[in-house]
Amino acid sequence: MMNYSKEVSAGYLFNGSKNDPVHRISSIFQISDGLIQKNKNAVDHTLRFIRTNCPMLDTFLDKLIGSPQQTDDFVPSTAAIVNLTKKIHEEDRRKMTNEMYVKHLFYTAYLVDEMNEEKNHTPNQRDLITAVAFLHDTIELKRKKVDTANYEAADFYNLLMTTEIEGSTVLKDWDNKDIKKIAIMVSLMTPPDKSIETPADEWHKIKREDFYFLMDITKEQVRERSEILDLDRIQLSENDFEEMAQIIRDVKVAEVLANLRETADDVMWSRDGHNNPNMRDFAERYKMFTERTEYFRSLSLNELYVAQMEADMQILNDFVGS
Repeated sequence: MMNYSKEVSAGYLFNGSKNDPVHRISSIFQISDGLIQKNKNAVDHTLRFIRTNCPMLDTFLDKLIGSPQQTDDFVPSTAAIVNLTKKIHEEDRRKMTNEMYVKHLFYTAYLVDEMNEEKNHTPNQRDLITAVAFLHDTIELKRKKVDTANYEAADFYNLLMTTEIEGSTVLKDWDNKDIKKIAIMVSLMTPPDKSIETPADEWHKIKREDFYFLMDITKEQVRERSEILDLDRIQLSENDFEEMAQIIRDVKVAEVLANLRETADDVMWSRDGHNNPNMRDFAERYKMFTERTEYFRSLSLNELYVAQMEADMQILNDFVGS
């Protein structure tokens, strides 16, 4: 983790070699000349954020999409997850800043990978964690669109099982059992539908309950969701359900910390909250972060992540208090 800094100027980020990590993520974020001309401010801030907050970016990219120095034809299986994520979310933007939504998904994946670096995960487990981090918001965002408002876990599973999307291979190198696991985990990480009639206070209560459900999720609850979805006849073991429960908890922690880091960064750069007529919405987000970080203090998080979390909360506290 890297503490917040304004020392990085986005203006020079594309001046390095093509093997520079920021150049390499430009394809992941689908940064084209047209996009830069259309929304240079959002692109600059995206690249600055990644450069500042991902100190092990090059190493992560090597694991994620392969190293530019490798001489064989090996491509990590997670590269297919990246390509699928790009396709699914190519038009999605973050509401407050108009940045590409893939930024949040990428940073969540980076953070959970970094946080789990010292754990004795198998390569398959690392791939599953990365896949869930990149795809954890897919069902929720699909439901927010008019043409996919009734999107369900079965639709998501069918998407993952699709052979091709407009000529691009999807997950041909992934085992069907792992695809089923991804669909179940993303289903569990998808919050309940928000009805137009749902009062704001009730919706915040629902979101709060969903957070604690995910943080305390058990293998029994994962097994129950698997039985309810009944996606196919592929059998999952008790060890599978325990593994999936742990992945969900890990990704949820990373997702909240990523969201907090992004929000604090945007506040510092006057990109969120400032001149916003609906400060009540920001205050509610601040309240949500306060509750969730209070819970995180009871966890055995690395002191670097705790320090960053506390620094980010101080930024939000100072802003809301002002």
